[in-house]
Amino acid sequence: MKQRRSLSAFVVAMTFGIPMLATAGPDCFARQGYCILVEINGQPTVKLTGTTKKRLRELDKASDSALVSHDVKETRYELAAPIRGTFAVKANMVKGSDSWFGTTIENVDVMVLPLQRVQINARREQMRDETVRLGGAAAVTEANVLKENRLPPGDYLMSVTLHGPKNWDRQTLLFRVEKE
Repeated sequence: MKQRRSLSAFVVAMTFGIPMLATAGPDCFARQGYCILVEINGQPTVKLTGTTKKRLRELDKASDSALVSHDVKETRYELAAPIRGTFAVKANMVKGSDSWFGTTIENVDVMVLPLQRVQINARREQMRDETVRLGGAAAVTEANVLKENRLPPGDYLMSVTLHGPKNWDRQTLLFRVEKE
């Protein structure tokens, strides 16, 4: 079926003169994290298990936040074991995805979303976003930035976005923090 869909896309592209994206390597076009390798404290992310999918559906039903609901639906990965104490996030493109991103990664964005009420030690910080222009100038945004790489115990979603010169991909994962 996948070959048939690809052939149809090719026929449409050729008929209307639409440029085709490179198809060699992994399927990055879906932007569902297939082209990103993420590790937290050396632990690689894995695809969601059936048990975790069920737990996420329950979290989604219990939440009254549209943001949480959207991010829960985008979650396709998890950490198999909880993390304790400080954490370090490492992300890179998978082998063969340079046709999607380009030859280098220009920027990595990490966003953490708690799935319960917790007190997070953060500060407000202003940042310039060169990709968004207002009146010719870069947009200025404000964000909460962790003061340290430590989170209170609980369940969290993390979105890791890699930006290359050609394109981007994002991986959203569920992880648990436990006391040290």
